[in-house]
Amino acid sequence: MSTFPPPPLARVRHDDLAPFDGAPTPAYASAIDAIAESLTRHSAAALELPAADAAIVRCGLESARAFFRARPGLYVYRAGRYLPPTTDLLSQLLLCDYIRKVAYTAGIAYPEHCRISTNGSSLLSSAFSHLLDDNPLPLNEVSASELLVSFSHGHLQSGEAPIAGLRSAMAQVDRGFVTLVASDHPGIEVCNPNGHWYLADGGSGPSDLLLLTGRALSHVTAGLRLNSQYRTTNDENRASLMFRLMPHANAILDCSPISAAGHCIPQIYQPISASQFMDDLRAEEHIVSHHLEAPSVSIHLKLHKFHHMLESQGNFVNEPSLRSVLSDPLSGAFLEDAMVLSCGHSFGGLMLKKVLEMARCSICNGEVDVDSLFPNLALRAVATVVKMEDDRRLFHNAALRKRRKEVTEHMDAQRRNESSKENSEVGLDAENARAFKGVQYPFMVGERVLIMGNKRTPHKFVGKEAVITSQCLNGWYLVKAVDSGESIRLQYRSLKKAGEPQMQVQLMALILGATTSFAAPLRPRRRVAPFRATASPPALDRRRRPQNVPGEFFVDHRCIDCQTCRWMAPEVFRRVDGKAAVAAQPSSQEERTKALQALLSCPTSSIHTDKPPTDILQVQDMFPLPLDENLLPGVYLCGYHSEHSFGATSYLVTHPQGNILIDSPRYTPKLADNIERLGGARYMFLTHIDDVADHRKWAERLKCERIIHSGDVEEGTADVEWKLDGNGPWNIGTDFELIHTPGHTHGSVCLHYKPLKVLFTGDHVAKSEESDDLNLFLMYSKQSVGLQLDSIRKLLEVEFEWLLPGHGYRIKYRDVQAKNAAMESLLANYTR
Repeated sequence: MSTFPPPPLARVRHDDLAPFDGAPTPAYASAIDAIAESLTRHSAAALELPAADAAIVRCGLESARAFFRARPGLYVYRAGRYLPPTTDLLSQLLLCDYIRKVAYTAGIAYPEHCRISTNGSSLLSSAFSHLLDDNPLPLNEVSASELLVSFSHGHLQSGEAPIAGLRSAMAQVDRGFVTLVASDHPGIEVCNPNGHWYLADGGSGPSDLLLLTGRALSHVTAGLRLNSQYRTTNDENRASLMFRLMPHANAILDCSPISAAGHCIPQIYQPISASQFMDDLRAEEHIVSHHLEAPSVSIHLKLHKFHHMLESQGNFVNEPSLRSVLSDPLSGAFLEDAMVLSCGHSFGGLMLKKVLEMARCSICNGEVDVDSLFPNLALRAVATVVKMEDDRRLFHNAALRKRRKEVTEHMDAQRRNESSKENSEVGLDAENARAFKGVQYPFMVGERVLIMGNKRTPHKFVGKEAVITSQCLNGWYLVKAVDSGESIRLQYRSLKKAGEPQMQVQLMALILGATTSFAAPLRPRRRVAPFRATASPPALDRRRRPQNVPGEFFVDHRCIDCQTCRWMAPEVFRRVDGKAAVAAQPSSQEERTKALQALLSCPTSSIHTDKPPTDILQVQDMFPLPLDENLLPGVYLCGYHSEHSFGATSYLVTHPQGNILIDSPRYTPKLADNIERLGGARYMFLTHIDDVADHRKWAERLKCERIIHSGDVEEGTADVEWKLDGNGPWNIGTDFELIHTPGHTHGSVCLHYKPLKVLFTGDHVAKSEESDDLNLFLMYSKQSVGLQLDSIRKLLEVEFEWLLPGHGYRIKYRDVQAKNAAMESLLANYTR
């Protein structure tokens, strides 16, 4: 594997990190942020020692060089171990105790960084101190932490004798919390999160310590701090000091401090004793050593198989996969447009655009000359071949699933036919029973009814006569009050037949002659149900609405007025008489593409064309749609809205720590294939109970972990993997924050994507279709108005400029102050 130029590691003064009492100083906070950012971006950091302390380290290196001149090149020291009187002077140095203090100081940097970033949470800088065995070291007990003094690079690997020519080429991950390395010559290469190796101590001297993180720290931080992979390359004339800070054997490695700070804990990070944790890691290293002793002909193949086995079991050997090497880290697309920069690094897709905009390489920080770019033909060819093979495999799997489904349906049809022949009466009874299990529609369009209401019906409508204007999903109707002309959506249970049926024709004519206008779409409450809504009568519902203009596209009577088509293709669709209609046929290819995207996204399939469109397959391949490749890189619109969530919008966010699917779209294999090409999804975040839709199908297909608040856990969401308790906030990784916003439902939660300043609100708040004001779905909220307004006030403290709702139009604010002004205006409208 090639080595990349060393990046500019953060150089932090050790004096700035030294523990002290009182409030943190600006230098202390800056040092902690710098070291945490360096570990995140480069998997390593550098500590700059004071002059007096650097002299001690130089003395130790010179002593090691003199001590090992005629001896085996490795010495291991642990505090508390008995030292015979004949032990050399090197062993009597206080070097180990000093470096142990430096390591402990570096070890508290990450929990302290978490405390600051979570706005003063309960995670203290001493959160992991109880896991150490030398704080202080008990009498007559040997410390697990160790100092390795070496004059040969091969002996640094876990304190064991090297196997010439092989061990140095392998990626090593230490078992402890942190590792500090001091040397008089460079020779440590580190693998960054992008899978690139670089010389980490190339610009360091004896006065600097290289800081690496280990597996124990990764476990107790629930994976927030990834471990550092390193390898040693310089095997000549190099003295080194390596200190490993380890947990004591009786410690329990758990994530309770991280959980108390508000972070979500994946299920793989279960509490485990330090002794068992270390034994498991030693067993892995033993397997590696066993493979290394195999004949040289098969050694590389066995190592590759072992690395693949560790990756499949969720361990920490993070060699990059072929797909990740050949894919754009931002969009996930294959690098079929790869270009080589003047520095030698290759980029493609959105990452290439970003590099060109910055005019600087994101790997080596070198300047980029646009005129010097040339295509990387080799990388393009490999990416094309892998993509073709990937497409062939996906098509083959889809064809197999289709054939299995056809065979199963054919066998089921045969069984039903045989059963109906044997007992037709039983079959008819069963058919009738099934018919009554669907949604009931006891009223006809144009029929006059009496509004009985329920506890959420506005008082001004209760007891009034109204006329059915249209039929909606799940037994809901849109009715218009006779006396006031106002419209409201109600379920059939809240209605009762009224007398004087002879007046229905006159009232129907009156209603059809009027135009209904709404301040915001009214959204019926829906829970997860075991059945799908059945239309009645289907022949009438699928007809073209007379409000459509003549032409290819039209909307039928099944439209539920969910706004989807109107914000996806505003040039084509408008609201007419309470439902969507085609106001103007597409006049350009761009408008036609948007209309077809709306056709595919319509939750009730109410948008049609006179003839099957020939370009529908190309439009299917566009989903998920990038929202804005320049302003919102990696944020996609999934489309394929579900009728089970009243046409709620779902989003996909691609991220190096794992993609997140926000709310559930309608499950279709084509969309699932396209999402998998973008890297799949590690998490599915469900904003609230109304918009879970096909979450089980997506979780089964993408193997993602679902997240929902415990307040919205019902029968349909009881198997969700992560259930949030309390009022939060919670964090997913370092860039995503979950904010509890009760009001619409008890468990409504918003997702804040901090780097791009984006807030995904679900049904908590949305934009009015008639103006730029914000709106609340108060009529269908399960909680009080005051509680929901309190949740709005909570958002005043969140820094975001993009509002992406579950229903309706997106909003881009000029800045955070403009966002706060809109929120305060919303509060004023609902409190006066």
